[in-house]
Order: sequence, then C-alpha cells, then structure tokens
Amino acid sequence: EHWLNWIALLERSGEIVAKVEAALDRASGATTLGYCTFGRHVRNGYATEACRAVVAHLFADWHASSITLEIDADNLPSIRVAERLGADFVERKPSSTFHHGRWHDDLVYELAFSSAPFVA
Repeated sequence: EHWLNWIALLERSGEIVAKVEAALDRASGATTLGYCTFGRHVRNGYATEACRAVVAHLFADWHASSITLEIDADNLPSIRVAERLGADFVERKPSSTFHHGRWHDDLVYELAFSSAPFVA
C-alpha cells in the first residue's frame, strides 16, 4: 500500500489552504481519499480544486481502479466536495466513528474513472 500526501497552496502567498491524502493498493488499484481545508480557507472551493487535481493524477499516473471516500454524515462541506467530484453514494455506516464525545455515521462514496468528467 502507498500513502500519498499533497498540500494546496495559494499561488500569490504560498499559504497552505488544504491537504489531500490517498491510500492506494497497487495490486488492486483500490484507493481511499481524504481531504481537509484549513481555517479561514474553508468553503472557498480549495478542497474541490485540489481533489480534482489529485483524482486526475491517481487515475492517470497511479492507475487507480476506484476511489472511495468515507465522510462523517454531519460534514456537509465534505459531502459536497465528494458530489462535485462526481462520486456516487454507496452506503451509510451507522455509528462508524467516535469523535467529539459521540458516535457518528459515515457516508461512503465511490468515484470511478468513467464518472469523473474532469479526468482526461
């Protein structure tokens, strides 16, 4: 398995605005993707822009077969990123993760090469 990491920078200042991480199984091509935006940069489209670039790179250069995203069901901005990427909803996992003092459901999305219109 390969663990890959990227950061997104503002071109004019070099300030870090987001990170994207992927775990890729080279044998199967199965990949998981995670992302976050930092501080005041939330909801400016940086995560979507960074994820689009990374997804295109994963399909083209790492030969990912599919990309899975697991997102806290309460994290609407991250859900919107997955939807903007063209990922399909697969399932809801009840009480899947524990953080901030309680159990949270996770939503699973999957992105296939054919459903990523921004991938050349």
